Amino acid sequence: MSAAAELGVTHGAISRHVRSLETEFGLPLLKRLPRSVERTVQGGPLAATPGVRNRPDTMRLAGWIEAETRATSG
Repeated sequence: MSAAAELGVTHGAISRHVRSLETEFGLPLLKRLPRSVERTVQGGPLAATPGVRNRPDTMRLAGWIEAETRATSG
């Protein structure tokens, strides 16, 4: 099952959300691979920052990354 299906949203919605956060933070959060994604070195420490970590949009992104990791590794 894809992460989008697991979360009940479209792939396009996830993609737009990720790009919006990348634009806001001024750095890539994900490395896009042919059939999966990985967190970037820059995105990990940013996600651990309390002010960022507790934002609802960042929490949704973290959930999506976890779902995507499960979907592409299994």
